[in-house]
Amino acid sequence: MNSKHFVYFALAIFGLACNDNESPCEDGTIYTMFFHDLNSDTPVVGAEVWLMKDSGTGYSVLQQLTTDENGQVSWECDLGAENIDACKDGYYDECGSGTPISSGNLADYFYEMQPRAWLKVYVNDLEPYEPEIHVRVYSTRGNTSGAIEVTSHGYYSLIPVTGNSTEPLIVRKYLNTAEAPISREDIQWVVPAGDTSVFTYNY
Repeated sequence: MNSKHFVYFALAIFGLACNDNESPCEDGTIYTMFFHDLNSDTPVVGAEVWLMKDSGTGYSVLQQLTTDENGQVSWECDLGAENIDACKDGYYDECGSGTPISSGNLADYFYEMQPRAWLKVYVNDLEPYEPEIHVRVYSTRGNTSGAIEVTSHGYYSLIPVTGNSTEPLIVRKYLNTAEAPISREDIQWVVPAGDTSVFTYNY
């Protein structure tokens, strides 16, 4: 474990120990959350962070903070925050969506932000041609339901993806207009954050 990881780990453990919602707040109790780029070790600097509480008719914002050079924010236990969100240009994350602080997605008080990226998808039907087969490519952020340009034996489309994500692309084949796919293929394709990558699928 390098020194930077040790500092993050130690602070996260400290924050975790202080974040015992079952115990009353003690004077000086501080909560700490670290915001990192998904699947990287890069702190997200300058992200806007909202600390909120469910008022029964929606979320009320208790405090707004900005992550520092370590991608970190801290707040007092007495604030009574129950939800936390972050937002910054270039990321899909939205302020105000109301992520519970106790969520399992925020393990050890690390919040992974999901950077925007794009994928230009080329789908090509090679000889022998199968005009009755339709291929669609999916990511967790979109799919190729709308073609930008149709060629004689294929098309290309631009779809949003999460940058740095190792989640696979899903390629489904359909027979004509059938609702259910006749096959599925998972393909690993990592797109750098903020970039546009090109993916070609031949069948």
